[in-house]
Amino acid sequence: MSEVTIVGGGICGLTLAIAATRHGHHVAVYERRQPHAAAPDGAYLTVSGQALADLDLLGIDPRLRRTGIAVQAISLTADGHTRRGTLPLIDGIGHHHFWRRDLLEALHERCLETGVTIVNDAAAATVEKLPTKVRLHLGDGRVVDSDVLVGCDGLSSTVRRTIITGLSAPVYEGQVVLYGHHTGTPDHHPDLEPGVLSFFRHAGHTFGALNSVDGGTFWFARLTRPPLPPTELGLQLSRVWKDELTAAFPVSVIDVQPFVDSTPVVFGCNAERVPDLPTWGDQRAMILGDAAHGMSPAAGQGATLAIADALTAAALLDPRIPKSVFTTAIGERRTAADTARHPAPRASVTPEPSTR
Repeated sequence: MSEVTIVGGGICGLTLAIAATRHGHHVAVYERRQPHAAAPDGAYLTVSGQALADLDLLGIDPRLRRTGIAVQAISLTADGHTRRGTLPLIDGIGHHHFWRRDLLEALHERCLETGVTIVNDAAAATVEKLPTKVRLHLGDGRVVDSDVLVGCDGLSSTVRRTIITGLSAPVYEGQVVLYGHHTGTPDHHPDLEPGVLSFFRHAGHTFGALNSVDGGTFWFARLTRPPLPPTELGLQLSRVWKDELTAAFPVSVIDVQPFVDSTPVVFGCNAERVPDLPTWGDQRAMILGDAAHGMSPAAGQGATLAIADALTAAALLDPRIPKSVFTTAIGERRTAADTARHPAPRASVTPEPSTR
């Protein structure tokens, strides 16, 4: 049994905490913000059936899926042609689309049920690796010692910066991503079939939309352009983007004006990625999730990869486990993440099964 410190209370960190307690470890999560569920941020995500089946095994209430939208298929329209593929089921469970805050709330509740200690307002400052332990220094001067430390602290990871040598700061991928949602009925966009995630590409830009029967319409846009300055990240009035969106997507591709007109506020972020790293760390101090392989949120795989990372790592948190076992298991996860970050070109939009 190990004392495990997790830096970052996002999807990866909370999933790891739940899984680690099932392996008998004492776990504490240090999160720089207040509980996520208390602060809706406008972001949403899609999670694979494999990831949801894994969460079921961790005791996450399956009722979570009632808060989301089942995604049965995906379609891509480009150059006047549309292709469509059906998404796979894992143990009868398919892909689901969630508000990020709903998934985090479910994970947070399960952490409390399993005895995980969650410390909020705890910003990591640096990590110190000692001969027999790892020491976390918090920004307010507190010091936390543990057997194992795992950085699940996202794209701008403090843990990554202090345990991985070389350039590791996230880099801009050349696109701004806007997330929108309105509660209108599906007849607002009659060409969009409920439960089908539809993509429209034009001149380096991508527009995506998902209609639900009773949850409104979710839409996003990836615009190839200079990055947003820090003051323009987060929630913004949608009308600020109307001219740029209508210029990027001609009506012959997709009429975006009804989406914008029906959506008062959008959430904007820069698409960034973590550079390819030489290592994710070792058995005493490692990084997982976006801290290790962060990529554009529009790739739609961040949450699924993070959950798989967490479940793999949870079985490796005892420093007495042979180094060869750790290296092989983490190596397989790195390969899966690299495949998702650098996908081979495909002639079909039919998604591949989960890599786990």
